[in-house]
Amino acid sequence: MQSSPATITAAAKLRIMEF
Repeated sequence: MQSSPATITAAAKLRIMEF
């Protein structure tokens, strides 16, 4: 599975915001 850096960054930010 290849993900774009932008997607990973956005997902990480959303995860951090949830926490």
